[in-house]
Amino acid sequence: MVVKEAPEDDDFELWQPYKIDMEHAIIWENYGTWNETFGVYSYINKSEIQTRRHDFQATPMKVAFYIEFEETWNHLEDFRRPRIDTFTKQNFGAIRALMEYCNITLIIVPVKIWGYYNPETQTWNGLIEKVHKREVVLAGSSPYFTAERFQVVDFIKMQNPLEIKFIMKKPPLSYMYNLYTLPFQSNVWKALLIVVLLFYAAMYVIMNWETRKIQPIACRATFTPSDVSLIMCEAVCQQGNTLESNTVTGRILEFIMYLAFFFLYSSYSAYIVVILQSTYTVADYQDLYDSSMGAGGMETTYMRVYLAGSKNLLQQKLYNKKIGPNGFYALEDGIQRVKNGFFAFHAEVAASYNYIAKTYTDSDICNLQIMDGYSSYMKGYTHTPKNSPYKEIFKVALLKIDEYGIQKRNYLRYADQPKCHGGGGSFDSVGIRDMYNALLILAAGIGVAVCLLILECIYFHVRKRTKVQPRRPVHHNQEREKREKLRNW
Repeated sequence: MVVKEAPEDDDFELWQPYKIDMEHAIIWENYGTWNETFGVYSYINKSEIQTRRHDFQATPMKVAFYIEFEETWNHLEDFRRPRIDTFTKQNFGAIRALMEYCNITLIIVPVKIWGYYNPETQTWNGLIEKVHKREVVLAGSSPYFTAERFQVVDFIKMQNPLEIKFIMKKPPLSYMYNLYTLPFQSNVWKALLIVVLLFYAAMYVIMNWETRKIQPIACRATFTPSDVSLIMCEAVCQQGNTLESNTVTGRILEFIMYLAFFFLYSSYSAYIVVILQSTYTVADYQDLYDSSMGAGGMETTYMRVYLAGSKNLLQQKLYNKKIGPNGFYALEDGIQRVKNGFFAFHAEVAASYNYIAKTYTDSDICNLQIMDGYSSYMKGYTHTPKNSPYKEIFKVALLKIDEYGIQKRNYLRYADQPKCHGGGGSFDSVGIRDMYNALLILAAGIGVAVCLLILECIYFHVRKRTKVQPRRPVHHNQEREKREKLRNW
């Protein structure tokens, strides 16, 4: 504080000197006056230093930006090619507004790495290194807030949500469950089993009673459990049979049995048709891990780091089972895999939306779903060097820019989610996966039948070879020998 006596009265003027940087001339700020009667009268007691000294007088300052592709230089502000360096482009408009608000001449310093710590050399690289070594005054791109980075730089404001999520088509229920057990609840299946057993016992008793006491059915002397089991299968599957009961009791039983299974069969078949066209919303990592869907990640440096280095046990299992080191694809390739099949792609949401809007049909868009990714809890923060004198000025200015809606406008221009205008207009054919369990039962039945046929052939072959021919009594052989001797004599 510098005190200067006023020439015309007894007041003393109070001035505060400050410098924008080490090479800049001293700037004098009129703080107020002082006199013996009223003491200190401040001109600036109602304004903070962050708002008073935001004019940097066109001072050139370096700001680091993550720029991986050279083409980005030509499209930082025209909203074109949003699929490359998306996060940098989302943030550039707000940083440009910050430079204009603070009257700073912007000097862009490009880097190709976000910034990671090397335990062997105990150094940082990329964007974090530039800020940590004070080679720049601000990071124009917003990397993730991590504990390691917080120790070397000061994060001042969340600039971008950096939404990285799983993008996928809603899979059919056949990818998640056995379709043929879904139509009925577990209690219904239990009740159905009891009904089948009751009908089985009643049919076995009545048919054998009719055969033995009244009149044989289909020239049968008796009905074995396997015969009745086959009749029950025919009734459950609504295939009918050629055996007719000769008594009123038996015919009433058959009528009730076929009628009951008719309603059950109709309900079951109708529900199967419905769920064949139904989809399932994958809720969490466990659902994705248990499903038959494939998974992959977007081919970027940070994506490999965060997917492979996750500390979450379930995320590690998902990465090891479905992604792995070779499960990373370019954005176009990954989104195309999502469109062609049931594939979960871990990618930047903003860049993916732009490509989806240009290549997907409306029915494809309506069938999409988004699930939280590995880094959904992490946000992108703009940061300055530790204890930077510009930290509070930049922070207040960025908050004002956010309040004015500039940051949100830029974000929405890149992260505009495609709209679904008419779901339910598509029809998917039934595939092998939908019929997998039915085909599995068919294959198992054929296998069991072939095995039983082989065993029966072996059994009868062995029995035929080991069958003992009956021997004639000895006295017959003696009589024949006597007759032969008499004839010869």
